[in-house]
Amino acid sequence: LEHSRVFYFRQGAAEAIDGRFLISSADWMGRNMHRRVELAIPIEDKPLREKIWHVLSVMLDDHRLAWDMQPDGFYVRRSFEAGKNPLGTHETLMN
Repeated sequence: LEHSRVFYFRQGAAEAIDGRFLISSADWMGRNMHRRVELAIPIEDKPLREKIWHVLSVMLDDHRLAWDMQPDGFYVRRSFEAGKNPLGTHETLMN
């Protein structure tokens, strides 16, 4: 899939890994939500949360292909910053 179905809520946890992780069955778009049942389930197992957090961290650190949503709802492509990983999410995870 071209994007993840992961929800993460830190909920004030001191450590990121202690936040709440959920995975979902599909895009939460109108066309999906009105014609079928979609699920989101919590990930309770700490080793699985650690794996998911690793992937999310790579995605959040992507300075090659990432876009950031602005307060007005529009997206701006993230610019490359010196000293950051020059590879995008896909290359990093494949390596």
